[in-house]
Amino acid sequence: MKKLLLLLLLFAGFMACENEIVELPQEQELLKKAGVSARKNQKIEVYHYDAHNERWILINISANALNGHKNHDDIINLDTQEKIDDFGSIEITNIKGQIVIGTLGNPNTSITNLNALSSLTSVKGITIQYNDELTSLNGLNNLKIIGDGLTIIENPQLTDINGLENLESIGGTAIVGMNGIISDLDGLNNLTTIGGDLSITENPQLTGINGLLNLESIGGTAIVGMNGIISDLDGLNNLTTIGGDLSITENPQLTGINGLLNLESIGGTAIVGMNGIISDLDGLNNLTTIGGDLSITENPQLTGINGLLNLESIGGTAIVGMNGIISDLDGLNNLTTIGGDLSITENPQLTGINGLLNLESIGGTAIVGMNGIISDLDGLNNLTTIGGDLSITENPQLTGINGLLNLESIGGTAIVGMNGIISDLDG
Repeated sequence: MKKLLLLLLLFAGFMACENEIVELPQEQELLKKAGVSARKNQKIEVYHYDAHNERWILINISANALNGHKNHDDIINLDTQEKIDDFGSIEITNIKGQIVIGTLGNPNTSITNLNALSSLTSVKGITIQYNDELTSLNGLNNLKIIGDGLTIIENPQLTDINGLENLESIGGTAIVGMNGIISDLDGLNNLTTIGGDLSITENPQLTGINGLLNLESIGGTAIVGMNGIISDLDGLNNLTTIGGDLSITENPQLTGINGLLNLESIGGTAIVGMNGIISDLDGLNNLTTIGGDLSITENPQLTGINGLLNLESIGGTAIVGMNGIISDLDGLNNLTTIGGDLSITENPQLTGINGLLNLESIGGTAIVGMNGIISDLDGLNNLTTIGGDLSITENPQLTGINGLLNLESIGGTAIVGMNGIISDLDG
């Protein structure tokens, strides 16, 4: 969602800048030499960044003159069906700038189809947004390469994205969000790489993401969130690496993440949270490293984390909290190092932490607190160093801390308090 909001703010910024309407000096000469029809003389809005004055300039340019338009930073705005058709009439194949199909603000367009864009094979970036009457992306069928980003947001009548079936790579970010009736991503079947982020959010009728079946790598962050009826992630079966974060949150009908079975590494943070009926993490069986944090929180039906059995290291903080029925941490049996903090809190059915038996060092603070029935810390038997604080508080059934017997150093403060029946500190 952060990426999506950033994009919307960026476009809002264009509109807020002081705009200047000019004609390209060479345009009239180009038109005279080409002898273009009145149709191709239709004006199209292009936003050009004036680096010297640090502002965006609005240029009115004819469809024909765009044929030789080479500026990498310009934004071509097609906000009416007439402009779509006029732009398509010159049969441009490659655009080195950005195309916005729709408006740069909130007003919706009456664009009904993209059929005229069938000659387009590559573009730096393309945004399709705020189109009330657009039902299909047919017309983009020959598009193979997007050098920067693809954004498809707030198209309430768009049922699918089948017009993108020949798209092979996206150099930047791919965003599909807030499309009221889109049901699948089957139009992305040939997509193998996304250089930036992947964000699939707030699509209330999206049932699955099988259209991403050939996707092998995501250079940035992968976000699947707030999709009301999505039940699985099976479309990510061939995904092996995520360079940034993985965030799977607020998908109330998501039952599991088996679609991530081939995922081996996450460069950033892994977040699995607020998914109402997810019961296990078995889809992460091949994950060995997480470069950032691991956060598993507020999954009320999660019974265990055995799917993390091959995880060896977490570069940042590990958080397991507010999971209503999780009973153990056995999925972390091979974890040896946590670079940041360890936080195990508010898991009312957690009986023990034996799953941390091979953990040797915690770079930051270790917190075990507010776990209603945990009785011992035996899972920390091999822990030798804590770089920050140690806090063991509000565990009413904790009888002792013998599990810390091999702990040699604590870099910060040690707090043991409000544990109802603990009788000694022999650990």
